[in-house]
Amino acid sequence: MNSKWIIFSYSIAATKSSERVRFWRRVSAVGAVQLKTSLYVLPRQDSLLEHVTWLMREVEDAGGEAAFFLSENVHTLSQAEVQHLFTRQSDAAYAALREKARLTATALSAPEADSPTAHARTAFRKFRRELDAIRGTDYFPSGEFERTRRDLDTLEEGFLETGAAPALPRLATADYKGKTWVTREAPYIDRLSTFWAISRYVDKTAQLRFLSPEEAPRAGEIPFDMSEGIFSHTGPLITFEVVLKSFGIGEGTDAVARGLARLTDLVRCIDTREDEILPPDAELLRRLLDGYIALSQNDHDLTQRMLPLFDAFMASCQE
Repeated sequence: MNSKWIIFSYSIAATKSSERVRFWRRVSAVGAVQLKTSLYVLPRQDSLLEHVTWLMREVEDAGGEAAFFLSENVHTLSQAEVQHLFTRQSDAAYAALREKARLTATALSAPEADSPTAHARTAFRKFRRELDAIRGTDYFPSGEFERTRRDLDTLEEGFLETGAAPALPRLATADYKGKTWVTREAPYIDRLSTFWAISRYVDKTAQLRFLSPEEAPRAGEIPFDMSEGIFSHTGPLITFEVVLKSFGIGEGTDAVARGLARLTDLVRCIDTREDEILPPDAELLRRLLDGYIALSQNDHDLTQRMLPLFDAFMASCQE
């Protein structure tokens, strides 16, 4: 039998309120659809099957009752009808997020709003994390993810319009092949991620040289995140963003674009510290960077350690 669905049920005594809430959150986090009271369904995926298996054991360990089985069918519902239940649930979550973003943008646009630009950046970073979470359980997409992402982009761009960076000239990667890129010593997240973008999307053979405070770039070298040259902070854009936008890297709606947008969010969080408390994934990236700084012998050693780390984060951001 080709089992397409995981069907499961569990119950916890009403007196164990904290356990009931904890397990409900676990079920909600994976996007399970409730068929009837205490009866849920998920699409058959190895990761979800493992999740449900452990969940059922934990329910029993907590004194509750739990059971699950695999099935090709869900009662009298057709496959399309079951899929529609998941789509409807995800679409409702997307719609709620769009409305929350709209109300937030409206409130922050009010004349009496305090520090609206900074608060908007923080709010929209949170909205994008919520969008990623919804997409993670959008098992049968209807196109609402793309619609919601576009709406968030439009709201944020419109709201931050007065602080937007000037238009950047579009550059051709062919003009930047075989170059040596230079930046200041002791690089941190923005400069390291910038060279990662250069070496992955502009020139895979790009060379990197670090300059002491008294040094200046040599003829033909390309400075970045320095006062010289065009690749540096521009308006609200960090250097990493300037390089991406200058070469048109990550434009579109494919997995690379989504991954770069998420990675940009992490780099910006760490570089600007606009959030008082970093989001968990940004905090993890920062801690790993600080650990590599402690382990590295010099700036080049640090760079070589960080490049595959950015590759890994990029891969995870595309999922």
